[in-house]
Amino acid sequence: MKRKALLCTAVLLTLLFVSGCGQKFRRRPSTLLHELALVYGHSTEITAEAESSSDESSAVPDKKDELVQTAEDSYMPDHSQDPVIESLINAYGSRGQDRVDQLLGELKDADDGLGERWEGILDYWEYVNDTMPINEKALPGDLPRDDSLCIVVLGYELNPDGTMKDELVGRLETALACARQYPSAYVLCTGGRTALYNQEISEGERMRDWLRIHGIESSRLIVENDSTSTAENAENSYAILHSKYPRVKSVAIVSSNYHIPWGALMFETVFRTHSANAGKGALHVVSNCAYDVRFVAYGKGDLLLFQTGGMLELLQNEA
Repeated sequence: MKRKALLCTAVLLTLLFVSGCGQKFRRRPSTLLHELALVYGHSTEITAEAESSSDESSAVPDKKDELVQTAEDSYMPDHSQDPVIESLINAYGSRGQDRVDQLLGELKDADDGLGERWEGILDYWEYVNDTMPINEKALPGDLPRDDSLCIVVLGYELNPDGTMKDELVGRLETALACARQYPSAYVLCTGGRTALYNQEISEGERMRDWLRIHGIESSRLIVENDSTSTAENAENSYAILHSKYPRVKSVAIVSSNYHIPWGALMFETVFRTHSANAGKGALHVVSNCAYDVRFVAYGKGDLLLFQTGGMLELLQNEA
């Protein structure tokens, strides 16, 4: 009964939200309904686009499960405080500061380290939305000049025939400029099989092929092809980098301007959670570069809702 109620709610919210925005989400309907139901029930994320997942590359293993298992084997996280963290995420997403303070206090009383970590994650959440610089056309000039830097370019839904939409090409043009600016950095393409009539191709494959054609060496290109949301982009990319590219310590996010805060939040949350649980040196999001989308149909409230869903999805996937 609860599942039916959630799905009914999701359908109604889909219709209301789409009519309110004046356009459809660029997602597969099944994915959108799944994410809406989780946002208004348990967890997950709605995306304003079709972020997804990628395929293999010259140096990426064949099976995602093996990568994830390798990345997870190093720790056994404690999930006893997950209900408090879920409430904390929802409280922050609804701007209930008094409730946030109360829940952080409870979390610190139960596990001081975990409470401090989540206080830092919430501070970072505020930072990405309020004060984080969003760069255009180029990355800052002070990032690592060796292969400890990875430029992560986030995918966008393919056309039904498997060709790329203009926004994805714009993201790739931005990523290309960044890759030329930092010629020793890896470039990780993340995005999945979103072409309605061509399930043989993924966003990540298209992105990799485009970058190859434009002069980026295959040895620099990494592809992730199993994600269907920004949260999964972050989780799966972490698994690949942790397992196969341990030298990488710094990540620069490339996406559309409205999506940069969202992507940075998902990746940094995954990095902080995994590094704390594993007790090892952390990956960090150190910068970004945005493709400028001039007409965005989503306000700050909408994007905060999407971010909240993504944070809940990360929590659910960790359980």
